[in-house]
Amino acid sequence: MKTKLLTLLAASFIAACTSTQVVTDHKYPPVPVGSVQVLYQEPQRPYETIAFMHRLSGIEHPTTGDVATLREDAARLGADAVIVTNTHGMTFYQYAEASVKAIKWTHK
Repeated sequence: MKTKLLTLLAASFIAACTSTQVVTDHKYPPVPVGSVQVLYQEPQRPYETIAFMHRLSGIEHPTTGDVATLREDAARLGADAVIVTNTHGMTFYQYAEASVKAIKWTHK
């Protein structure tokens, strides 16, 4: 019983969780992951926000891996870029996490 409890505890410690909140009615076809830009500040170019995405993970995923995973998820939504809004690595009291805004360029 003790072994099962430790296994469950360890699995929850290293597990990752991603949430996506789509905020547009438009449906875009998926794009190649390599075409999705990673931005760390608001662009000057006009855009539409497709989704807000958040990833919380344990020790197996550094923050850079979280952003890469969110980039892959954004590519499936047809995003042209993700704007990184928050990242921090794992600490003794907190899981690693990353938040991005998935966007699509507009031609206005």
